[in-house]
Amino acid sequence: MWPFASDWGRAPLACIALQWFTRVKYMTDVPITYGFGAMLVSNRALKKVSAEDIRILKDLADKYSQSLVAKTRRQNVEAIDLIRKEGVEVLSVDPEVSRAFFTVGRSAWRDGVGDLYPAELLERVSSTVEEYRKNGGAVEQ
Repeated sequence: MWPFASDWGRAPLACIALQWFTRVKYMTDVPITYGFGAMLVSNRALKKVSAEDIRILKDLADKYSQSLVAKTRRQNVEAIDLIRKEGVEVLSVDPEVSRAFFTVGRSAWRDGVGDLYPAELLERVSSTVEEYRKNGGAVEQ
């Protein structure tokens, strides 16, 4: 059986950095990522900062976050090209199979409710992501 990297998706830059591409012959084109991140500041700390400075912090965070996302996406495209040049074949997944994969994955989110996080947090995160996507990358807090 040939090595197969079905979980690369949109993390090809990591595959280059960790040299995973040297251990496989195939990868799929399913867009998957394991990247999660947040910048958290306590209300106690924010109370010490002026409203104007908070606005500046939010503006800078938005600017540099968008810049980082754009740069990472560009580098991922470059990484896929490099992986292909190294002989790894990119296989397309039937769209119906891909949809089913994501449906099952999203249903797994509910498995963590109660043990890993409260239902309210899952709902808040899900609705924030939905709002972000609907508004073209902008969310009002």
